Amino acid sequence: MKKRRVRSLKASAARTGSQLAPATAEAVTKAPLDAPSLKQGSGRSATSRNVKKTAAPIPRDTLSFLQSLNPPLSHLHKTFIELGFRDMTYITALASWSDDDLVGFLKSLEGKLSRVDIEIFRIALKGLK
Repeated sequence: MKKRRVRSLKASAARTGSQLAPATAEAVTKAPLDAPSLKQGSGRSATSRNVKKTAAPIPRDTLSFLQSLNPPLSHLHKTFIELGFRDMTYITALASWSDDDLVGFLKSLEGKLSRVDIEIFRIALKGLK
């Protein structure tokens, strides 16, 4: 297989009238045998197979909750995920907190959410009790 690549590069260089650089020939012949290669027609690049997917799946119940509010806060879904509200169990747990604890927590969200968004969220949490 290595010889075929070198011959192919040399033939290509001969057709175009250029010379194959010695470094290129050496790199081709010293390519590791276990290096990932692409099969014809696979339609995938070597890097696309090796990319780790780090994004967590979007929890639909949290998004549905945010969409159900008046006005909807669905534009804050990513922020809610970053704050730790991975699913509705976190939101319902928050709704069970005492009013003092809830107010303290909601004040800590200032700067991440607008005051209006915090108030809409507080009213929605009261509705979950």
